[in-house]
Amino acid sequence: HPDDRKIFHQALEASLSGITSLDIEHRIVKKNGQTIFVNQRGAVSYDEKGNTVKFSGSIQDITDRKLMENDLRESQSKLSGIINSAMDAVITVDDKQNVILFNSTAEKMFHYPADEVLGKPLDRLIPERFRNIHRKHIESFSKTGISMRTMGVINPISGLRADGEEFPIEASISQVEISGQKLFTVIIRDVTEKKKAEEALISSEARYRLLFKKNPLPMWVYDFETLKFVAVNFAAVKVYGYTKDEFLSMTIYDIRPEEDVPALKNYISNLKKPFQSAGIWRHKKKDGTIIDVEIVSHEIEFDGRVSRLVLANDVTDKKKALDELKSSREQLRELAAHLQNIREEERSAIAREIHDELGQVLTSLKMNLTFVDKKLTADEARIDPDDIHSEITGMKSVIDKSVKRIRKIITELRPEVLDQLGLISALEWQVNEFKTKSGIDCELLNYFGEAEVNKNISIAVYRIFQEALTNVMRHSKATKVEIKIGRTNNHFELEIRDNGIGFEQKKNKSKTFGVLGMRERAIILGGDFKVENVKPSGTKVSVYIPLEII
Repeated sequence: HPDDRKIFHQALEASLSGITSLDIEHRIVKKNGQTIFVNQRGAVSYDEKGNTVKFSGSIQDITDRKLMENDLRESQSKLSGIINSAMDAVITVDDKQNVILFNSTAEKMFHYPADEVLGKPLDRLIPERFRNIHRKHIESFSKTGISMRTMGVINPISGLRADGEEFPIEASISQVEISGQKLFTVIIRDVTEKKKAEEALISSEARYRLLFKKNPLPMWVYDFETLKFVAVNFAAVKVYGYTKDEFLSMTIYDIRPEEDVPALKNYISNLKKPFQSAGIWRHKKKDGTIIDVEIVSHEIEFDGRVSRLVLANDVTDKKKALDELKSSREQLRELAAHLQNIREEERSAIAREIHDELGQVLTSLKMNLTFVDKKLTADEARIDPDDIHSEITGMKSVIDKSVKRIRKIITELRPEVLDQLGLISALEWQVNEFKTKSGIDCELLNYFGEAEVNKNISIAVYRIFQEALTNVMRHSKATKVEIKIGRTNNHFELEIRDNGIGFEQKKNKSKTFGVLGMRERAIILGGDFKVENVKPSGTKVSVYIPLEII
């Protein structure tokens, strides 16, 4: 072959010169153009005088062997490339556990160059305390006849870097026998980061499990398909009254009032978002108590099944307070409108009183004065003193009646006795007025005494007292009223009890406005107001207001 001629001639000349015999592998080109590999051998023969006699030799076709060797080299090259490009360390040892293969990943993992490890015992890559165990493990594995198995399944294993650092590894070992010699190959993976991640996950799971168990709010997990509880925390057990085992035998329907179940089924059928604020629902505790809870849920995987983690916040008191606040605002708006109507009615009544009473009085006085004027301007002979005296007397009588009527109007608007004699006397006067107008037997028991009371408190108590008696007269159908006034812990106490038909808030709205007005008067002064039915019949109004004694 043209490419092999130079090396062939060099080898032939060396052989002919007697330096060495000819033994060379080269290519030849046959007559048909085919190239083959041959092994050519030969030697020079000499006579007795040392002269060259002949050159004899042989040629052997080694094409098949060469092709096999080329294939083997390519295969080895590919295998070496695969092993060195592997992401895991690949280490092969002989039956004496000396390293015969150490790929590039192993170099990076253990911080050793291959030439420092090849031919050396595997022990240098194993922490000292594990070396005997590892050696026995390989010897035992050799006897099993198993071709491959995973290492470290029962106990974790570690590697040892060149700088003495230990690190966690996962490994699998295989064995093969070549030419009567057993070889063991270990594939090793550095799991340092994996272990850190696992430890972090375990720590995180432990924290979240603790947060779940110790959360002060009820929490549970339910299976999204069966709707059965699969986990509950301590707060859920405490709030709902069921034991953990009872919870785990129930579905989420079991803690709902029966009438709310259809709405829950419809909600679940449309539940699509992983995180969902479900709003406020009614739940039923073991003892039958109904509570309002605000629900937030999140889709999770629990024991391999799609589930939802639920947090339930009891907002019963909050909702009640908001409902009461809303109701109070509505009542105050209605009360304001009612008071406006009452104010207009009072103005109309005052206008009628002035028109009907004072208007007539003034008209009568004008007529009387006109008569007197005519008498006085007439002839002296026609003046009758008795007539004039009679007219003046009549005018005095009209004026007296007018004064009484004006005083009555003023008293109805604000009794003078309240300003002149104080609260207790005003209450006593009001009792007498009530008995006169209603005909109802009324008794006032004074345990308070005659001490003077702050003006603002006096007005508030008097108006509450006045409204309460008005309600008794209009609505109670009572025959007897008992009133007590007293003092406890520097508070003014007023109690009004009748034997009527009792109090029904929803039946009479105008009466409700009166009650609301009384309550607001007490609250403004930092006090308390209560109206309740009493047995066997009747209503009791209680007022409790802080005192400011002068």
